[in-house]
Amino acid sequence: VLDMFKKNGNYDFLSLFQDVGGEEVERCIDMSIATDIVVTENKLTFNGTAPGIVYHAAFSKKSSWQYYDWGNQPAADSAGRAWYAKDYANTSSWGSGNGILGFNGSTATETIGTTLHKYINHASSGTQVYTYYFRKTFTLPAEAATSASVRINILYDDCYAIYINGTEVDRLYLAKNATYSTFSDGGSAHKEEISRVVTIPAGLLRAGSNTIAVELHQNQSASSDIYFDMGLDYATSGSGTCAIVVPPT
Repeated sequence: VLDMFKKNGNYDFLSLFQDVGGEEVERCIDMSIATDIVVTENKLTFNGTAPGIVYHAAFSKKSSWQYYDWGNQPAADSAGRAWYAKDYANTSSWGSGNGILGFNGSTATETIGTTLHKYINHASSGTQVYTYYFRKTFTLPAEAATSASVRINILYDDCYAIYINGTEVDRLYLAKNATYSTFSDGGSAHKEEISRVVTIPAGLLRAGSNTIAVELHQNQSASSDIYFDMGLDYATSGSGTCAIVVPPT
């Protein structure tokens, strides 16, 4: 059945979930290069004309983030590092909380985990915040250092740019030289929950501590809502043949 789906072009990726030490782990196979798919009672195997790609969770949605919602771009730290740099140290005025981060409009559409301030300087009215900033530190195993792509699982409103260890890896509906006061391209509203696979420079991910930073922009000066949440998966390559064993139920 799986081989039929692949041949008919129905799916780009096949996701399977395994119980590993009591934790549900997603394994994602690139179906565009998978061949000779075989399913037995408790095992799925495939061969590839190129190495198979497996995605591993680095962190999940609804996890904790640092956030900056004061209504200006965060200042550089004492070493001159920008807010998105890996070792940025000027975070004393940043808050922290779990996703979903944001606030609903008059019609609630999301369950908010952490409410962000709507107005600059945390006021109760006045000029709204145009851009919000987020940071997270996460730990990866040694195998992640060879990863050439990541899968971004993001809920956003209205546009964003993402940086890993100080290097930009993705940007959507946002001008390249955007500042704090830049709105989404064309002022268009976007609220989406998507997954995007993006290529990253070799060696960008590191064994041990890594930092991801996100800037989230509104589409206009008076917006009724803002939403942000994100998970990240990193890719590893197989040797050309892969087997995923599913314990019998």
